[in-house]
Amino acid sequence: MKFDVLESRGPVNELAAFVRSQGKWDYFVTITANDEETPNLAPIYRAAIRVASGRDVKWNEEHTVYVGQMTVLLQAWYRYVRYFWQWIAHSPDKPMGNVKAYWYR
Repeated sequence: MKFDVLESRGPVNELAAFVRSQGKWDYFVTITANDEETPNLAPIYRAAIRVASGRDVKWNEEHTVYVGQMTVLLQAWYRYVRYFWQWIAHSPDKPMGNVKAYWYR
């Protein structure tokens, strides 16, 4: 994942350019990660907690092990969102109807 994806100014400018080029949108959808349930994130979360718990540590130390995996978690989340939107846009099931354009980060 490129560094500028983690910083908001670049993506906000990309979104503004996208809106200018595509015109007004019909729908705006936002997706939020749930560390314990989201595909791709949940296994990483459980593994980090399992590693930390095996050491008989307190919550703040467990949290530190989890946060230490943040780069991997961000990459997994980006991959999940990318594939999810590709499915939304190109699935024969058309879960959101005909998608003309989409933007994600």
